[in-house]
Amino acid sequence: MKRVILFSVFILAVFIRLYNISYFASFGTETAQQYLEIIKLLHGDFFLNGPSTSHVWFRLGAISYYFFFPIFYLVYFHPLTLFYFWVFVDIGTLFLNYYVIKKIFNGKTALLSTVFLSFSPLALTFNRVPGFYNFAIPLSYILLLLLHRALHKKSIPYWPIFLILGLMINLHASSLIFIPFFIGLGIYLKKFSKFNISASITAFFLPNIPFFIKDFSSGFNMSRNLLVWIPYKIFNFFSGKTLGVNRVQVQDETLANIMNFFKMTILPPQYSLVFGSIIIGLLLLFLFLRKNSLFIRVLYLWLFFWIVALFIHKNPPIHYFVPIFILPIILTAYIFSELQKKGKMRIIVLGIILFIVFSDLLLIFSPRYLFLDRKKNPFDISYQTQEKVAKFIIQDAKGRKFSLSRIGFFDNYLGQSKENYEYLLWWLGNKPVQLASLKYIIVEDKNRLLSNNKNHKLAEIDGVIILR
Repeated sequence: MKRVILFSVFILAVFIRLYNISYFASFGTETAQQYLEIIKLLHGDFFLNGPSTSHVWFRLGAISYYFFFPIFYLVYFHPLTLFYFWVFVDIGTLFLNYYVIKKIFNGKTALLSTVFLSFSPLALTFNRVPGFYNFAIPLSYILLLLLHRALHKKSIPYWPIFLILGLMINLHASSLIFIPFFIGLGIYLKKFSKFNISASITAFFLPNIPFFIKDFSSGFNMSRNLLVWIPYKIFNFFSGKTLGVNRVQVQDETLANIMNFFKMTILPPQYSLVFGSIIIGLLLLFLFLRKNSLFIRVLYLWLFFWIVALFIHKNPPIHYFVPIFILPIILTAYIFSELQKKGKMRIIVLGIILFIVFSDLLLIFSPRYLFLDRKKNPFDISYQTQEKVAKFIIQDAKGRKFSLSRIGFFDNYLGQSKENYEYLLWWLGNKPVQLASLKYIIVEDKNRLLSNNKNHKLAEIDGVIILR
């Protein structure tokens, strides 16, 4: 029976992720910014800066660019490389989840966690807007397996944990929060012999060589800013202030964001935040009312440490939860599998599981997900539309050099958020240049187009206007 359920879940999960995949393909300007840096390697450039972060003074190392470059090269730098590659990695993560959780816990927990992961609204959200940070999710399973072995086998070395942490930090800056936790845990477990200390430092250093070289060449500017930024955030936390961009005070929505994260791991986003508090309450009840193993207590501590760090940071966006995304799913599945052992609770637990699954499936097979009409969302210009616009400009330019500007949402950022069009035009054979006499203007937000605009309207493609 378990095999039938597992096979059915896998088939449905794969269908959901591959259904009408080109229609939902995402190619945003943030992704294109990273693509434009990766293609520099084609010209033999060697650079140390990797993906940018929300802080202008802090950039990750470029190891992820060097890792993904061969993949991009093999598919001729197709703009949707990252999107398609992540979809298949996400499908593979379902198999990885079942293997790791069965090895660490048991078959029932592995099955339940795989069901929750397959239909998790948050997982499907990450699936629609992929970035390099998504790849921290499969790495977190390896980290989980290494942690389990380190806790149960004294002879197992501790340094591989820091190798995975080094890789995760290259993908997502928030993974820095793991460093003090795993150092403290290593000290508590007495894992740090002289060899393990040197091996852990080396393992962490290897994936971050580009970052450290860049930081050294700039007088350790990033490290110095980071050392100042951490106590600055702690001070703001105790001061009661919530500072946003440019140190402007904003409303503190940290608790709501955290509750929303717990809710969306297994329940639809339109459900009340109360469901997030219910999941948190269930986890806490199981922690305090049951005698748990050392491994379970460490998982709780790992999750708690991260949440406290985000409370100090304040107002974390949803992608800040990527490195711990799997923990609530695994712990909830473990709790349900344990409760099912009690005869009186079996029917209640089964009813809750069915409620979760059917709630997710109703969301998935609705206009909010699989049957979404992208044309109704002005912020979401489809890849097909972007490609049509780029091809039209290429055809109209007839090989001439031209410059490009954009009028649309979020164009107040450097580059006017036009990098996705710049990359498409490069890929199609005529990348825009600066200060060319021929100039094209892409208008995605018609409301901002002035009535006295004197530029010639060439075409309108799926609601996007092209001016010259």
